[in-house]
Amino acid sequence: MTSKTAKPPRLAVHHIVTCSRAVRDGHDHSGHVANAVYLDVPRMLAKDSRASLLRGQNPLFDVNTFIHQNDDVCMIVCKQYSCFEYHQTIHKNFTKYPVPSWINSMGPYDTRPWFYFLLEDAQLAEPYGEYITVCSDYLGDALTMLDQVMPKMNADAGLQKSLTAPYNYFYHHRTVMRAAAEGFSLAHQKVLGVLIDYFDVSQKSNFDEASEVFRRGNVNSKHFGKLFNAHDIVVRKEKDNGDLRAYQIESIDDAQVDQGALELHCWTWEFDGRFFKSYHDILVHGPSGEEISITELTVWPLRLDRPEVGDSLRQRGEMFWTLRHKKLVGYEAPALKDFEIRTVGPTQSMHYPVKC
Repeated sequence: MTSKTAKPPRLAVHHIVTCSRAVRDGHDHSGHVANAVYLDVPRMLAKDSRASLLRGQNPLFDVNTFIHQNDDVCMIVCKQYSCFEYHQTIHKNFTKYPVPSWINSMGPYDTRPWFYFLLEDAQLAEPYGEYITVCSDYLGDALTMLDQVMPKMNADAGLQKSLTAPYNYFYHHRTVMRAAAEGFSLAHQKVLGVLIDYFDVSQKSNFDEASEVFRRGNVNSKHFGKLFNAHDIVVRKEKDNGDLRAYQIESIDDAQVDQGALELHCWTWEFDGRFFKSYHDILVHGPSGEEISITELTVWPLRLDRPEVGDSLRQRGEMFWTLRHKKLVGYEAPALKDFEIRTVGPTQSMHYPVKC
């Protein structure tokens, strides 16, 4: 008698098509469903018209039933597609057929979409977004445990809130996550392995491209959200004197990242007879599109700057830190036109005027 062997954990991919149901730009979406889920990549096929729905061939009608029937699935990658935007992408692929005169006499309803057809299958749709849904208690527990040991990009966000493309957090931390998971149970390691392997495979070209841009000391709009990491030392040029000053990031607010901005919650040392931490919220705007040097930003990571910049800041900081104890650093004497050097002998004193 053999015991039933548990299936290894795996992921599933769901393709979610949303439609605005608009009648616009020669396309009629009014008869479409607002949301539909498929197990294959959606596309439009030969003989479809400008009133046809972007769809897959394997519809999924009940996600909860799918999860119940596939208990080895620990996570679902949800890829999002826009029916309207896809129609715009293939707009010129349609061939117009003659509209019978009797159709035009039926009233104001626009029948044009029904007389534009595809002669062949159109291209596969490209997702506009992606997120991951956790559907395994083991994976949920593993992420919660990692929350206790991993640095947070945002103080209020756990790892499960980071499971939305472009997965900036995992760009920095997926290798550390795998190492941290070695102390977990085998079941937790396996489900985390599914998640991290997915990032390593699906995001490899994206992550490698970002690393190459940063290696050159540059940044672009595509990878701006990956530029900063939790606890990074960052550099900013002071407005009053142009000197460089270092700050440490405590957390990052990426609520405005889609608008090309990040808010860095940082601290730095100040001295007012004693040392104390001074906290600052720094809003940094990324490039509009083209690749630029990181030093053109208002603040940038020290780890990506030239080594001599870090050396200079470190030396200045070490000297600054010695001021916590009283110490003579330098002295400027007032400028004098002349002063006297007096030598005293056993029987006389002599005065020598000296010009300065």
